[in-house]
Amino acid sequence: MIVHEPTVIALGPLVLSGYGLALAASMLLGYLVVAREYRRLGVPAQALEDIIVVLLVAVVGAKLYDMATGNAALWSRSGFSMVGGALASLPTMWWLTARRAVQPACIADAMALGAAAAIPVARSGCWAIGDDYGRPFDGAWAVAFPHGAPPSTVHTFRTQFGEPLSGLDAATVLTVHPTQLYELALSFAIFLWLWHRRRTTPTWTTAGAFLALSAGERFVVEFVRAKTDRTLPGDLTITQAVTLALLLLGSTLWWQRSRRRDIAVR
Repeated sequence: MIVHEPTVIALGPLVLSGYGLALAASMLLGYLVVAREYRRLGVPAQALEDIIVVLLVAVVGAKLYDMATGNAALWSRSGFSMVGGALASLPTMWWLTARRAVQPACIADAMALGAAAAIPVARSGCWAIGDDYGRPFDGAWAVAFPHGAPPSTVHTFRTQFGEPLSGLDAATVLTVHPTQLYELALSFAIFLWLWHRRRTTPTWTTAGAFLALSAGERFVVEFVRAKTDRTLPGDLTITQAVTLALLLLGSTLWWQRSRRRDIAVR
């Protein structure tokens, strides 16, 4: 069993949380990856400013989605959903593409790589503050979050996640699945695979593959995550319904484009 304590860095009166640092680092990394891909693909330089717009919209969407499906507070440092970020950024990216009159495939593939690079870093922030952990688990790699966001206590699971857990004291700290690490490892593997293939795949396939693989990863991990939106038949979450739709959309795009030989390989 591992007992995890939140990562907090104090610089005089300034207190920085591990999540805040990871979120900032993930946005910077995402920007750098997209900017590099823009240059490689010949996207006009003025379109670089659109990356910032998409990043900010993604952060807002991530917060609003978590507020709608969970217990996140508007000004809380925690409570950001990658699914909400995707739902908000996709239409924004499409609108900016039309506004710039650039090839949509270049924007989509570059943004997909940037998001794939940013997600593992952001997930490290969830681990740093003990947020987005899993359901109760007593395996060899189980983790306890006595001061997590929120603490992994019986009281938290009863009141926030609807787990009955009868016969246990409310103050008992439970060990859980470290789902932040599951998602960090899986999303990092997705990024490495997409990055390795980016020059040898037809246009649109990077975007489709990213959407399908990321949605599939989240759909699977949701089964062991502690969630407040587990309200659908079969103990499924609302997020699983959304990610299933994204999985189908991404898979269709990926399959159709990879079969076409008339689409350029960059």
